[in-house]
Amino acid sequence: CDNIGNSTYMTLSNGLPPGTQAPILFYPGSPPSQITDPTKPIDVEQPNLGPDARLQVPAGTCVQGSNGNCVTPSSAAPISVTIDTYNPPPSNFSGVDTSNSLYMSIDFSQGGVLVSGAKVQCVAGSSIYQGATITVPLSSPVSTLNPQPGTWLLFHQDIASNQFVAVNDCWDVPLQPVVGTLNTDRKSVTFSHIAQFSVFFTGLRTTPLGDINGDGKVDCVDVGIVKAAFGARSGQAAFNPRADVNGDGV
Repeated sequence: CDNIGNSTYMTLSNGLPPGTQAPILFYPGSPPSQITDPTKPIDVEQPNLGPDARLQVPAGTCVQGSNGNCVTPSSAAPISVTIDTYNPPPSNFSGVDTSNSLYMSIDFSQGGVLVSGAKVQCVAGSSIYQGATITVPLSSPVSTLNPQPGTWLLFHQDIASNQFVAVNDCWDVPLQPVVGTLNTDRKSVTFSHIAQFSVFFTGLRTTPLGDINGDGKVDCVDVGIVKAAFGARSGQAAFNPRADVNGDGV
């Protein structure tokens, strides 16, 4: 998987039959970008996709590990940022068409050690602590797509439950799923106010919010699906990701 076009196989979940496999096209993000100056913004692109796969973090923002401590870059101890991209996830995910999106994984490391659970500070209205801006690609060097304008949502991998859940806009009170902007070249979608890094993908909403079963309307059938899973949390047997309309894991 170290060259564009090479393929392997992965097992897919999220509502597909157990054991379903699909070929992976892997666009490697190495060599990683080296961050040495904490006073400058982080602006990293995936070498093979350029600005269509991008991470931007304002200057002065604290990048934290799972221990809550800031990871401070220097010339002696740079932070390495790697963006890897993979071919599309399932094409129908909770009323969202994801067929145009690639997986995008963002990883931080320092001294050769992965920064586990990396996140950034996000305070609504702050000029500094506004979280990160990420641009998720909708096409690849070997694929030409023509995605349409609409409501683009972002999903990330929840490690604890091994489920994909909606990413929230960390400036919203109460929290709401972040909505992205389709860029003018229609090759990527940009999302702002992202607090935590993970494996991401984006999708175009194809049904009204609350249309759990994807039949194009919100009715008592959808309410029944939510009712059956009411109170269940991500990782529990009764949890139904389709019924988690606001993507908060409950």
